Amino acid sequence: MAVLLLPVDYIMFVKRPVTVDLNENECHAYKYVGQEELREIIRKSKKGEEGITITPWFALIAETFLFKWWDSLDNVEIHKDTETIHRF
Repeated sequence: MAVLLLPVDYIMFVKRPVTVDLNENECHAYKYVGQEELREIIRKSKKGEEGITITPWFALIAETFLFKWWDSLDNVEIHKDTETIHRF
């Protein structure tokens, strides 16, 4: 049974090779994915397929914000909003 947990405190965009120093007290594992793979992970989680689970709030954040930010990586400033508090 595979379980995927994606806690999010921050969403960080990095456009370069990175080294991850995983703190196993905070995160069991990580995986680099593209947009389509992440969409598929979210879909499978919602349908309960393959034992994949993610937090509902992560799916909501991804579907509401993450994918449009991802599409604008070269100009992410167009989405900057420091005034709005989003209540989900």
